[in-house]
Amino acid sequence: MSIDGTIPSIKLIRLGHYSPISDPQAEHHTSPVRKRVIGEHGTASVSLWFSARIADNSVEALIDRSIKRPIEQDVRYANITIIEGIGASQYGNGIVSARLAEAVLRDEKGCSSSVEHQAALGVSVSLPSVIGAAGVERVLMPQLSGEEQAALHTSAQHIADATARLR
Repeated sequence: MSIDGTIPSIKLIRLGHYSPISDPQAEHHTSPVRKRVIGEHGTASVSLWFSARIADNSVEALIDRSIKRPIEQDVRYANITIIEGIGASQYGNGIVSARLAEAVLRDEKGCSSSVEHQAALGVSVSLPSVIGAAGVERVLMPQLSGEEQAALHTSAQHIADATARLR
């Protein structure tokens, strides 16, 4: 079995429960945003707005860019909020780990974010992947804007730099 990490799935859970369109400052109210977070799981994570959807509509056409930054910050620092509130964040890790184990044991072939080594980036980063009996069976590289592609490379460099400091 091959799954290097689970933390980005926690970010998806956090984001899935927050809809910027239901934000009091927004003009619309719809279902939660379907958007992915890739890269490393800390402050260099990459929010994919380019491919984000609300009821199959592009988020780019529905929300003002000024709303995006606070949402990204909330997702990036949510673990600190959780730790401050309950003194720990392992519950999210446990939930995601149990869900991934279930997907592997049932050979679900479902899509979930997981961390795998990406040769093109030289490090392990979070990307959407097909999870089955063998663990990550296929990585699904999302469509990225030029800005998101650059941010992913920055995120990967952040991981490489941290790894180099450990050596």
